[in-house]
Amino acid sequence: MKVKVLVFASYREIAGGDFIEVQMPEADGWTVAELRRCISDQYPRLAAGMGSALFAVDEVMARDGSRFGPESSLAAMPPVSGG
Repeated sequence: MKVKVLVFASYREIAGGDFIEVQMPEADGWTVAELRRCISDQYPRLAAGMGSALFAVDEVMARDGSRFGPESSLAAMPPVSGG
């Protein structure tokens, strides 16, 4: 099943658009860690940033163990720094 992931900042530039479609293994649900791995495998140009990427599931910041389903709203963004 494919899920749509909104991408922001440098990820948007690398992807060439506002979102990517990620093929997920057949299951009733997945974790953010699985999504992170699938993005790295399917989008090699994004792979370098996936280790530190921040994810949101249904507009709430999510950790690697956070679960989501096929209807979830997903977003990936690079870490924010500044001062």
